[in-house]
Amino acid sequence: MVQTITASCHCKLFSHTIEISDEIVENKLPISETTCSCDACRFRTGQICILTLSAKITETFPSKEVLSKLKRYDQKCGFSIGKKKDDNDSQSNSSTNNNMKIEEDDSENKNDHDDSANKDGLNKYSSTTSCDGTIITQFFCGNCGTKIYLQVSDIFDEKVEIGMWLLGCLDKIQLNDNNGKYLVDLKGHHFLDDTKDGGIANIWNRFNGNELMRYHDSLELWEPKSIKTTIISNEGKVNELKEKEEEEMLNLHCKCNNFNVYVRRPKPELPLPENCYWYQHPYDDKGVPQRYMASWCACNSCRITTGSSIPAHSWVQIPFRDIFTSNSTSSSPELFIKGEMTPTTEIPGLTKYQSSPDNKDISRYFCECCGSSIMYFDQSRSFIGSFPIGLNDSSPLNGTLNQSWFSWWTGESGVSFPPPINAYEDGEKRWGKLIMKEFEDGLISWGKSIGQRQK
Repeated sequence: MVQTITASCHCKLFSHTIEISDEIVENKLPISETTCSCDACRFRTGQICILTLSAKITETFPSKEVLSKLKRYDQKCGFSIGKKKDDNDSQSNSSTNNNMKIEEDDSENKNDHDDSANKDGLNKYSSTTSCDGTIITQFFCGNCGTKIYLQVSDIFDEKVEIGMWLLGCLDKIQLNDNNGKYLVDLKGHHFLDDTKDGGIANIWNRFNGNELMRYHDSLELWEPKSIKTTIISNEGKVNELKEKEEEEMLNLHCKCNNFNVYVRRPKPELPLPENCYWYQHPYDDKGVPQRYMASWCACNSCRITTGSSIPAHSWVQIPFRDIFTSNSTSSSPELFIKGEMTPTTEIPGLTKYQSSPDNKDISRYFCECCGSSIMYFDQSRSFIGSFPIGLNDSSPLNGTLNQSWFSWWTGESGVSFPPPINAYEDGEKRWGKLIMKEFEDGLISWGKSIGQRQK
């Protein structure tokens, strides 16, 4: 007997049945896991972090034939699998595989996954920082952009050592048994140093009643460092602002930099239009808002198209008039979107996908090279785009949550709309009432701590 799970993309061009034996279900599930918040995983997906199911532990490595149905993006990385070549053997096998685009990435020296977890599932990350020849590959649908699978292989003989299914593409994360056993048992968050501010660990701090740990590399506990912190009062005034020079431009980009734009501080025409939610406090002495609205969505479409592995996916809303192709401070920098934006607009380097057959006003965009989710667009508000938070380049001044640039909506007591998490019901059906409630409670608690909500 086996338990079956389906990994599929949003457009259904890719669908693969994963079979897990009863022996593995009984003895190895749920798998102790941690999220990964490393820069490479965030820029490669657009997600604030990723959470995966081990193909090694579940013995569900897909065949080359299965993976050939997907697009792939390859990076040379510094993760050590265990064997080392001498200088005479150091030539990359990229010369023998014309389908592979290999990008060297020193930033990933410590950021890749080792499925040989201990009994607690927390030592799965290598602390090795010497690059001795591995490739990490992301597989995604070339039509809709769903992130499906990650693997780490030896660059010299292409032997696959590590495989990971993105949870967001799986049709379920609980098995059809009497106990509703989860595929993974989340224990904590890894590579929080890359986030500067702790990222998702500020919000998702409990799983199934247990406190989640915060890690850097391996079992090294992560401690937050002093960075710029902004706390906003209920009147929209800055209560606390550590002395740091403000950034003039915010960089958003994917892993391969096919998408690479710069966002300025808001420059709206005053007075602001009624119900202007996209520009947010604090305000300068002229009444100009200084931040953009960020929020969370748990809908199935966002989950599947992005491959999002956690209970809700994070977006920031930015008007096109504030987005440019360079960080030039000249009087006339080039706009990212020139002219009117429509659901049929083609953007160089990006693939367009209309995710709602019944609503032709909606389009989603992803990078045609690395597969990262880039933008959600709705014609009903044609002046603005929604961009995944994972594209935010957390500079030394700000972290992944980037409160200097983003005003996070976490709801307000007594206010039913908008809720803290859009499409909460979709998330609850997938994750269950307890885990979804824990995620929302963490979000609300964090909202109070940053002064976004009173109670």
